[in-house]
Amino acid sequence: MEKTDTVIKDVIIDNIQSWKEAHLKSFQANYGDSYREIEFINNLYYKQWNNLSEFNIEFISKCCEYLDIHTRLLRSSELKCVGKKGDLVLNICKQLHATDYLSTVGSADYLEDYRYRFDESGIKIIYHDYTHPIYRQRGKTFIENLSILDLIFNEKNNVGCPKKLCEFYLHNIISTLEENFIIGDAKLTENYSTHFQGFASVKNVPN
Repeated sequence: MEKTDTVIKDVIIDNIQSWKEAHLKSFQANYGDSYREIEFINNLYYKQWNNLSEFNIEFISKCCEYLDIHTRLLRSSELKCVGKKGDLVLNICKQLHATDYLSTVGSADYLEDYRYRFDESGIKIIYHDYTHPIYRQRGKTFIENLSILDLIFNEKNNVGCPKKLCEFYLHNIISTLEENFIIGDAKLTENYSTHFQGFASVKNVPN
């Protein structure tokens, strides 16, 4: 997709493309009929979606519910903060009275240019150095860095105890959020709606 000035919340799904059918066929081919046992997935793909951000947020929220993760998610567009890149992140943190900002290691490329401003504001930048755990997966060779759906589909037998999944897959992230990223009565995850941009076919809408 070519880079445009369209913000994520304004991107709409190209429903001329059979993207839902393609996803479901992919689930079927890789996981068999067992994926149908995950109720929130069936509901997600049954609904009609026009806005990519709305689909992504619903997907992430339902995954969190399934895994018994209760971290509050906030939409940056609702916070009315201004700025770009590090300035925007800093302004969001300041508005929410953050003391720590948790980010991925890859964000260091631009965040380090703003570190002095974060320090002046009393906000500590924390990089989550993720170590991928091994879980049960189809095939002889374990493949890292797949969708959270790969974990859910392969470990669905633990649905009665979702925290068991968190303990070996998401424990480090959750612990960091709970210990270091409490913002008043809210907790913030960085760009939570951007991690699934490629999850559906999209077309851009002019600003």
